[in-house]
Amino acid sequence: MRKLIVVVLVVAMLFLLVNVASSQTISVHVRPKLYGELQPSTTFNYVFNFTSDNLCGNVILSKNAIITTDAYGVGYAEVNISDLTEAPQYLCEYRNGYLRKVHRISDGVTSNLWVRNNANIGGNLDVGGDANVDGNATINLYYGEMWYNNNTGTLIDFTVANTYYTVFFTNYSRLNGVNFTGGFNTNSYLTPTVSGIYKVCFSLAGSGTNNHEYHTTILVNSAEQQNCMEHHKLDATGDILTQSGCCLLELNSGDILQAAVRDYGGTSTGYYYYGSVNIMRIGS
Repeated sequence: MRKLIVVVLVVAMLFLLVNVASSQTISVHVRPKLYGELQPSTTFNYVFNFTSDNLCGNVILSKNAIITTDAYGVGYAEVNISDLTEAPQYLCEYRNGYLRKVHRISDGVTSNLWVRNNANIGGNLDVGGDANVDGNATINLYYGEMWYNNNTGTLIDFTVANTYYTVFFTNYSRLNGVNFTGGFNTNSYLTPTVSGIYKVCFSLAGSGTNNHEYHTTILVNSAEQQNCMEHHKLDATGDILTQSGCCLLELNSGDILQAAVRDYGGTSTGYYYYGSVNIMRIGS
């Protein structure tokens, strides 16, 4: 008995959310096998019936396709679905006059996906498993950045030892799914709108008092993130020191990310010259 090891690509799901299908086609890819062997350069007569029941009785749309496999045993056809008048629940696949398989419409989306050329998706695409890409992938992630720069510096007074003082940011850029709140001498922070694992990078430049140890970190909802921290003892008063680092943080939508500095074990004054914090979502 012939066995088909591929799923019919039912991208129609993206179009069947409307009451009447627009002028669209779906791409059908097949790899038929006979006794476990692929069938290259072979012609098959396929019939695709879109139905509302799994008994294939109530046919909403029926389409024929003569598919000839290539040298690798892969066949391809475009099926016009522009005359669909309602959303089907099942796709009954016939090959050479025999019913081979009844597909739930969702099965074509959640199983293997074979794309011969380009796949253009105008809506959302949810992938529950792995996505393996051999070529290049052009994607748009969630990200955000805030920054501040002042060559003359802004005074910071570390009046309480070992206490974090947040720094402000006046500018933001490249925001996508991340919100910025801030301004000069104003409480400043980034807020992601989508939960997930984020790569967080920071860089702060400032001066302080010689032989004082300064710690720079990221605060999430006012909590110190010890895996996102940099510390250094200043060699001389007035020297400008840059502290930077990156880390991975699990963030929830609405979390508040701030940058902060403390004089570890002492009190002092310093100047804040430059700062930037940027975050990028890299996983769930």
